[in-house]
Amino acid sequence: MKSISLVLAFVITSFLSAQQPPMTIISSWDFDNVGAARKFIETYQVPELDKLVDEGKILNWGYMQHYMADEYDIIYWYELKGIDDYWDITSEVGKNIAQKASKEEREAHAKNTINHKDGIYAIRHRKAMN
Repeated sequence: MKSISLVLAFVITSFLSAQQPPMTIISSWDFDNVGAARKFIETYQVPELDKLVDEGKILNWGYMQHYMADEYDIIYWYELKGIDDYWDITSEVGKNIAQKASKEEREAHAKNTINHKDGIYAIRHRKAMN
């Protein structure tokens, strides 16, 4: 009985240590023309990321436009179940946008981008309203 308890404790401990914390990706963008950037985001990124929420591949996402006191025009975030999902999600979104947006639209969006940075954060505590 003691050996079964030890094996069970080992299996549970191994399983729990393999669990990844949820991750939030923060993507910050500075543009020459914010209106053109918002049009691209609304046309291509919003439908793709909304679809991934509906499919359960990402937990939530959103984007916001600068109001005051920051260097970036647009910041968007998405929350994933774990870091392992990051590469699959970014690859899927990029591939789908490349199929839907013309080469000219993608190049114009890239040219419109002045600065961009991403941050990946492990969520350690979160509380939300119901």
